[in-house]
Formats: sequence, structure tokens, C-alpha cells
Amino acid sequence: MQVSIEELVSIFKRNIERDNLRNTPSRITILKAAYSHKGHFTAETIYNAVKGEAQSVSLATVYNTLDLLQQYGLVRAHKFGNQHTEYEATLGYAQHDHMICLDCDKVIEFCDPRIQMIRETMGEILEFQIEKHALNLYGHCQKASCEKAL
Repeated sequence: MQVSIEELVSIFKRNIERDNLRNTPSRITILKAAYSHKGHFTAETIYNAVKGEAQSVSLATVYNTLDLLQQYGLVRAHKFGNQHTEYEATLGYAQHDHMICLDCDKVIEFCDPRIQMIRETMGEILEFQIEKHALNLYGHCQKASCEKAL
């Protein structure tokens, strides 16, 4: 289920107004860039995407806006093993997990319904209301396409 850009902007604006923050064109531009990007992205990726159209956007503004988007549940931040943070859009996207190659840092997304079943079962057994989860599996690519395979 994809969410329209108009819905995203509306959700973001409601959160900003609730928190008595300024609704700036730069923040909206960054939100749109984050949701137009497919897959994982870095703050630098978003900065490079918007700096031509929004000249007043600094890298610090991108980081601060991504922090807000994360706080509002609109993006999720990951540190997969490399030193930089990667983000991904979350609203309207299916829950998924990640496999990360320790050689080339490639991130492979996957979804397996059995993980959801384990989540629900463990929540019932331990009387715990699970809100979200993150599963990252680290290993080595077995495909010849791995740039740094051993």
C-alpha cells in the first residue's frame, strides 16, 4: 500500500504543527526526496538530490529533517556494519528484514511471513506487546556478483 506524497506531507505537517515547529519548504523538499528514492539512502544522497532545487538546504538541514522524519515514524535509520547511517522510507512500505554482506556491504531486503508468526507467538507467550522489530543477518555473499567475495 503506497501512500501519496500529499498524504505524507499532510502527516508531516500535522506532526510539525503539534510540536510547534516551523513548516519550511526545505523540510517538505527533503521529505519528498526521501520518498522518491527507492531503497536505502544516506543523508548525503538526499542532500545531493535536493541541493539544486532548494539552494538554502544544507547537509545539517537534511540530517535534522531526517531526525524529525524518524521521530515521526516516516523513515527508519539503520547502521548495517559500515560506519554511515542509511535510511529508508517506512510509511506505506511492507515490513521487511535485511541480509548484509560483510565483504561488500551489500544489503538485501527480504520478507518471510514466518518471522511475523514468530513475533506474534513470542508476544503471546511472554505477554509482550511488540510494536516493531528489526532483523539483520550478517554473512558473506555466495554469488559471483559479490565484488569482494573471498
